[in-house]
Amino acid sequence: MYAEHLQSKPIKVSGHLEESRGIYQMILNWRTREGKRGRKSISTGLPVKGNKKRAEAMLNTTCKEKEQELAVLPEQGADLLFADFMEQWLDVIRKDVNGVPLKHIQEWLGHSDFAITANTYECVK
Repeated sequence: MYAEHLQSKPIKVSGHLEESRGIYQMILNWRTREGKRGRKSISTGLPVKGNKKRAEAMLNTTCKEKEQELAVLPEQGADLLFADFMEQWLDVIRKDVNGVPLKHIQEWLGHSDFAITANTYECVK
């Protein structure tokens, strides 16, 4: 299943800081599961003078967030139903939805029968 693939091959995001017009820019780099390179430039909005440690902290946080974002994306060309994608996404964010009523999760996933949701996600209660 796709969720097993996510666990076996996580995407690692690296990054560095560059100076552009006196402002720190975060440059993120990664390789997709297909081997293609990804790159993104994000402004920190922080002036270079006296903000290196803050910019480095922002860079580390942004790299981790990007890794989480990439972890839930399907492979290019994968035949994945939306409901399957939602189930995998919910597996990734399970710890963040503890306490959310299963009825809401049923609606998010589009399960017609509450028993399906309850059997699959009873540990989310």
